[in-house]
Amino acid sequence: MKYPLLLIAFWLLLIVLVNPIGDFPLNDDWQYAYPVQQMVEEGQFEMQGQFAPNILLQVVWGYLSCQIFGGFDFTYLRFGVLLLGLGCGLLLFHWLQKDGIAQEKSFGLSLVLMSSPLFFSLSYTFMTDVPFLFLCVLCLFFFSRYIEEGRLASLGVASLVAVGAFTIRQPGILFLLGFAVFMMVDQRRKKDRWLIASLLIASGGFAYLGMEKWLKPLLGITDNYVPVANIYFTEIFSQPLIVLNTWASRFLKTFIYIGVFTLPLFPFLWYKLQQAGLFKRYTLFITLSINIVLFGLTLLAGKTFPFGGNVWFNWGLGPELLKDVYTLSLENTPRIADGWLYALQILGQLQISAILLLLWRTWQERSLSNQRFVIWLILMNGLYLGVISIFSYFDRFTLLCLASCLYLLSPWLSFPKERLRWMAVLPYGLFLLFSLSATKDYLNWNRARAAAYAWLHQEGIGIEQVDAGYEYNGWYNYHRHPVQAEGRSFWWVTDEDYLITFGPVQGYRSIQEFPYYRYLWWKKDQIWVLQKEK
Repeated sequence: MKYPLLLIAFWLLLIVLVNPIGDFPLNDDWQYAYPVQQMVEEGQFEMQGQFAPNILLQVVWGYLSCQIFGGFDFTYLRFGVLLLGLGCGLLLFHWLQKDGIAQEKSFGLSLVLMSSPLFFSLSYTFMTDVPFLFLCVLCLFFFSRYIEEGRLASLGVASLVAVGAFTIRQPGILFLLGFAVFMMVDQRRKKDRWLIASLLIASGGFAYLGMEKWLKPLLGITDNYVPVANIYFTEIFSQPLIVLNTWASRFLKTFIYIGVFTLPLFPFLWYKLQQAGLFKRYTLFITLSINIVLFGLTLLAGKTFPFGGNVWFNWGLGPELLKDVYTLSLENTPRIADGWLYALQILGQLQISAILLLLWRTWQERSLSNQRFVIWLILMNGLYLGVISIFSYFDRFTLLCLASCLYLLSPWLSFPKERLRWMAVLPYGLFLLFSLSATKDYLNWNRARAAAYAWLHQEGIGIEQVDAGYEYNGWYNYHRHPVQAEGRSFWWVTDEDYLITFGPVQGYRSIQEFPYYRYLWWKKDQIWVLQKEK
């Protein structure tokens, strides 16, 4: 019990350091919070806006979180997701333990997941990413138990969890369909494999049809969803070459992201890399040459890390969705030199190259059942990425791939010599410091924006007169068909007499400032309230 308790203590300490308190929306979570608010305050289920994920189980979880604390508040929604974030770490630890990985290594891998920049930042929002990952890891755990032990009870639980994941995000259903394919080629259950595969496919079909043809119409929310399935198949059949090119580009981005996020483990892979002969001159030369060329191509294409991701931007976490920075591209927030990000990309490329080579060179060291599970796990991640990234690509889509990669790396870890151990944990410490500071900064400036919006409200200035940023205009002023014009934010702005910004904007004068502290940059900053000049 020592290591699970340490994980809990670690998570609670970080929560205290970040401070998740604040009744304000973040990123897209206002769309998912609206039905929770309606259930808590009005006693009815209602949605606004249009989005892709199913979110129904997410809404139920948010409702329970708010009911426990006694009312609707974005802080209570964050508490619910933070609990699931802790659950992801504990689940990964338990999963690795069941697979025979030493406690110290399982603990370290759980820490890497929980401290990973995207996972950590998203745990402080009501976005779907962490709740979906929690169910995915739980599903993977029970599927791995079935492959290892052959117990139908494990397969049944995994199937139920997959349906639960589907009620948050549609790709959850892929676990049923993907495992059905696995069962068709599983030689251990020759007698009933086709029956089990058929039941899995039927379960997936019933879940999909039940959601689309019964539950959504019953709740009156069909129009709130983007018809992703129709668009998906239309894209594939109408322009297959473009789709393939898109997939190739986004798979490459995912590989680089995973390479970057697993860099803290490089010192612990050193011995295995040496043992596998990956530091031989010829191998190093080929690996370096390929990655230099690859980096050059991304540089020429203008698509370098962090690839315009939704969460990681330049040297921070959390999207800067205010007009001056997002819409007008003004340099009103601090930026790190591009060279540092180029270096991080190259390191990430080399890391993922080493992981792929290591997987190939050490394949025979895995047990037969583990080989089968790893093949299925890799195929599932490929299927998941292919489905979720056909329309748009966000860095936060890579969380399932990160958790899967940590599982793949688990047998290869070894501790450096005692005198080098403190140096070995330095990369992890730097990543943790970045995640902690950048997430705290994200909450800080949003807290200052909340104060700015409250001040405008007290002055009698309504949201119809303000561009307060994507989340606030969405939460307080959502309407179909917002005005689209050059220099105007794409979100739901009625008038622009006032702006909430990170800094000055031409044609506006500052009428109030709300200070906050940027820990990542060790400097004071402020959110500005601007009024249009006459």
